[in-house]
Amino acid sequence: MSRKRRGWGAAGFRTPALAALWSTVLLVAMPAVPASAETREESGKLSSKDRQLSSGEYYETYDVELAAGQTIRADLRSTDFDTFVQINGTDAEGNADRSREWFNDDFENSKQRSIAEATVPSAGLYRVMVTSYGANETGAYELTIEIGDAPRPMPNPPGPVNGLEAGPDDRVEVGTLNRFDTQLEDGEYADIFPIQLAAGDRLTADLTSSAFDSYLYMRTDVDPELVVVNDDYEESRERSLITFQAPADGIYRIYVTTYGKSETGDYRLVLRTESASAPPVAPSGPSVREESGYLTSDDVTLTSGEYVDGFQIQGVPGMRVRVELTSSDFDTYVMIKTPSGTSLDNDDFEGAKNRSVIETELTETGEHRVLVTSYKPGETGSYRLTIETSSAGGIDSAGLLLAGTRLAGELTTADPRIAGERWGDSYAFDGTQGTRLRVRLLSEAFDSFLILTGPDGSSATFDDDGNDRNAGIELVLPQTGRYTLTATSYSADETGAYELQFDLGDAARAASRRIYGVFVGIADYPGDQGDLQLCDVDAERIYSLLRDHYGMRAEDSRLLVNGDATVAAVAQALDEMGRKAGPNDLLLFFYSGHGGQLQGEANAADPDGIHETLALVDGQVSDDDFATVFNRSQAGVALVALDACFSGGFAKDVISARGRMGIFSSEEDVLSNVAAQFQAGGYLAKFMADALFDHRELADLDSDHQLTAHELCHYIGERYRDDVRSTRIKGGENAVDPSQDLSFQKLVVDRGGVDSREVLFAWE
Repeated sequence: MSRKRRGWGAAGFRTPALAALWSTVLLVAMPAVPASAETREESGKLSSKDRQLSSGEYYETYDVELAAGQTIRADLRSTDFDTFVQINGTDAEGNADRSREWFNDDFENSKQRSIAEATVPSAGLYRVMVTSYGANETGAYELTIEIGDAPRPMPNPPGPVNGLEAGPDDRVEVGTLNRFDTQLEDGEYADIFPIQLAAGDRLTADLTSSAFDSYLYMRTDVDPELVVVNDDYEESRERSLITFQAPADGIYRIYVTTYGKSETGDYRLVLRTESASAPPVAPSGPSVREESGYLTSDDVTLTSGEYVDGFQIQGVPGMRVRVELTSSDFDTYVMIKTPSGTSLDNDDFEGAKNRSVIETELTETGEHRVLVTSYKPGETGSYRLTIETSSAGGIDSAGLLLAGTRLAGELTTADPRIAGERWGDSYAFDGTQGTRLRVRLLSEAFDSFLILTGPDGSSATFDDDGNDRNAGIELVLPQTGRYTLTATSYSADETGAYELQFDLGDAARAASRRIYGVFVGIADYPGDQGDLQLCDVDAERIYSLLRDHYGMRAEDSRLLVNGDATVAAVAQALDEMGRKAGPNDLLLFFYSGHGGQLQGEANAADPDGIHETLALVDGQVSDDDFATVFNRSQAGVALVALDACFSGGFAKDVISARGRMGIFSSEEDVLSNVAAQFQAGGYLAKFMADALFDHRELADLDSDHQLTAHELCHYIGERYRDDVRSTRIKGGENAVDPSQDLSFQKLVVDRGGVDSREVLFAWE
């Protein structure tokens, strides 16, 4: 398929003159062949007496009636002219239907033979056109039309093919890009394949070539902003693959092209369509998708003038998604559009103009669009996009538990009955002898109970031994094979919601600390006053350091900045992460923003009745309320770091249990200053970030690649001593201005029940 299809303009749309010509075409040589025929042999001759295309080529046509799913193969041969064969479906008026079109020029690089083949998607009249590549060519030809009930595979192009293995319902196109093809604005040659899709249909397009650096994308008139692009699939220059779900009925155009200008050569394209009637399936486990692309003036343009590329995610409620866009060529801007039309966006993550990040938990089922664009109109250049998703359910495609799962469930009267007239939910997993298993079943609704059944059918039960109502398992698996884990209650007929925490790995990995975190930063407060500088960047920076250098997972963390940092959202995130964290884990809450005080009831922690608060975008959270949620967690170590005015007052309320530790930017009656000279919202945020990365070798006093509680606090304390200054302002001769705050900002550390030798963070 080396040339433009007949009747198409350079931009890929049928010319009006040709549409009219097709509508009046006469059947040539013989009546239409019925669908039951298997082979039809035709001999003919192109001459100056035949009808002529607008581009000057003579042509003859043959019509056949086909049923949906039948195959048609048109094999054209001639020693007199450069052959070109095309198959089209027709509409009710007899016009050629461009959404059902297949064509070929030089089969196996022969100018004397062309083969077009298709599995037709619907019943109707199909038209085979015999013509030449060049204008005014004439001569004798032989045409064989084969019709079958199963598709006949097209030969593969020369060289290795590492793409999809084509199935019986797939459409396979084999072609060649060369200098006669459609040429894009930046000089790449392209072949274009239109395909008719219904709303909800899912399409996979897989392009392979050993001749050029493949590049594949899709466009459609039903949604001009939707552009799905892929360059190097799985980092292979020979393969590009895109998948998407059609948002509406219409024609979708698949562009086969190259990454570099003027590249040519053979290729193979597999198009696989899944009907909208098949239920969408979200990714079953954590996955990372890497995309490389290029914003060009040939892309779809937003109404505000920015070019945009689009990518799609199949989402379900509860799925965690993290999108990161980077570019060295333009000021990045990334958006996520949900099926209902709401939009999330990010411009400069951590203040960097070449990096944009969105992390969110999806609340809708269906296709979510990731839009890659620029901050300013007209910007172009290359980019890198990373899309990380993590399962909402923690179950893989085989129905087995995934290691690291935190799964929400519920015991109901519809569940199976187990021994003792209890309701139960059962989960399976594959285990290996010697692997360490750790399970916790948490519920506020019932007294939890676990049953573990091994591959040999033997069972063991696990309760809470009267210490609390949450059951747990921690052991080394004695056998290799399929295990069953049953979540149930201690007493009969109990029901209610629960969370199942499931970890599986070797002993060393199980003993390593898993980090759960909530990171809150607010620089943009409602109204015209009260805004701060860079506090949102503080939260983004600490969050990124733990993600990038300490193994914190996307599903184990929540980042809430500016308008997202509501009272409800922060409470929900802290409660969720706190419940997930277990005795071997670290829970971190970081906050950078305004702090406040309010008059309340006196108690043991606040005998003066003055309570400290965190000022969120829609209200305040008191130290007492924060402590209630924070101390609910079963985390082995729970660390709170607050960079806010009066934050030291939280210590008395929060650091009141074993394993709790706090680092606060100032004492309870002292303001916290902006760390403008360090390009940070606050001093604590800056010094903590340095301890975690830029200066961690200095903070690590014994050079063992671990930061203990003592080492982290020692480093931050030394930085406070050296770099934080408060200025006394005097008026008159040796007189102090009474309007000035004479207090000095000092670091407050309360390790509570955390040993100074406790390792908080470790790195390779």
